[in-house]
Amino acid sequence: MTAFRDAVADLDDERLKMQLKILTGNIGPFQDDNEQYKVWPTNAYQQDIKNILTAGSAQKLAAMYPQKMYRRKLIPPLPALVEAYFYFYGVIGKFLSGEDDEDIPADRKNSPDLLKERANILFEAVMRYIQLVEIQLDAEDDPQVIFETLNYRGVPLEPSDLIRNFVFLYASRMSKDVNALYNQYWKDYDEATGMSGKFWKEKERQGRFFRSRLDLFFFHYLTYRVGREIKMGHIYQEFKDWWGDSAGRSVETELEEAQRSSAVFRSLLDSDDSHKLGILAQRLRILDTTTVYPFILWLCENKQKITADEFDGILADIESYVVRRAVCRLTPKNYNRIFVTLLTKLKESVPSRTAIQRELLALEGDSAVWPNDEIFKKNLVYEPLYDLIGPRRVRLVLTALELASRTPRQEAMPLPINNSLTIEHVMPQGFKPEEWPYPDRDAVELQKLESNQKELETSGKNWS
Repeated sequence: MTAFRDAVADLDDERLKMQLKILTGNIGPFQDDNEQYKVWPTNAYQQDIKNILTAGSAQKLAAMYPQKMYRRKLIPPLPALVEAYFYFYGVIGKFLSGEDDEDIPADRKNSPDLLKERANILFEAVMRYIQLVEIQLDAEDDPQVIFETLNYRGVPLEPSDLIRNFVFLYASRMSKDVNALYNQYWKDYDEATGMSGKFWKEKERQGRFFRSRLDLFFFHYLTYRVGREIKMGHIYQEFKDWWGDSAGRSVETELEEAQRSSAVFRSLLDSDDSHKLGILAQRLRILDTTTVYPFILWLCENKQKITADEFDGILADIESYVVRRAVCRLTPKNYNRIFVTLLTKLKESVPSRTAIQRELLALEGDSAVWPNDEIFKKNLVYEPLYDLIGPRRVRLVLTALELASRTPRQEAMPLPINNSLTIEHVMPQGFKPEEWPYPDRDAVELQKLESNQKELETSGKNWS
């Protein structure tokens, strides 16, 4: 509606412009400046809405969001609401001018009469076919129930949307300052930027599906807090049940704890090679093993209670467990149960490397065992891992071996964990023993001796 209002601002039609002004803004006076707007977000995107509604033209709005061309792309990306405004402004302009209508003579296109005529046609369509529903709630009505069912016949709300509304409705009922809580603890989830847009809104693969990063965070965080397996499709219901298990929860405390854990979760996704946790996170992503995350969230929550060496040692053991099993081609299907069980046993105590090793070493059977050196070596040396576990995982192992073999005395090239180096075959992939026979061992030794003899004779030295 605002894009429509701005698109006809220069038309000689005061009646139409007044009607659109009434539809896009309230008539004062107001106790609060925000009451002038027909629509006002509870928390996020308030500044974007304000800019759109008050700019007065597409040109002035564009000036508020300057962009530069970089590698054929405009940066930074526009906020979604602003981008939507420009989209509607563009298509409305094309409709009014008759640009895309082949039935309109060329000399009449973009004429003042046509613009005015089609603007009124569009206004009539808007008034007749766009319906707005206002829901007024009585004191006994639950707005959360309304919120959860509004999109029932459309795009389902994400679990994190439902969790956000639940928490802030709870805070409102407790007479908390909802705006202050949002700005301090939740605003980052809505507005933090990543490599290609809003960080927490970007999708990550989870099994066969793609979920928003914020939904995935709450899935792993809730698994850590409740100490048992939960289903991805039941995140919101599980959150409500968990929240209700404890009377009088402190909204500030819960949001602060979630904020700390979300910082850890983001470091797992935006990991680098500068610390042990970043290295482990990259290797877990290469192995497509994220069911360890709830355990890592618990470990990081208690990091200050143990020494740095103890913390790094626990990370090394977790890495050893999942990498060895991957090399030995043992299934990761039970990792969620294994690490949730481990979390349940140790959750009330201070993290201990000895205790974690004891629990992992006690696991038995192909679905859970921690392969020992003998089994691991057998698979690493003798099995065709390139074909069995794939080049990415083989590269992970070879990179780890390379990095572990380096010493401070060596001048080494940087080697990122998640590198794109290719793996070359020393022996031909189509190797056949009859075509490439192994040389006789005695013949090889004799050849060495003869070679040494010739070198010594050439140099004029005696040799025996």
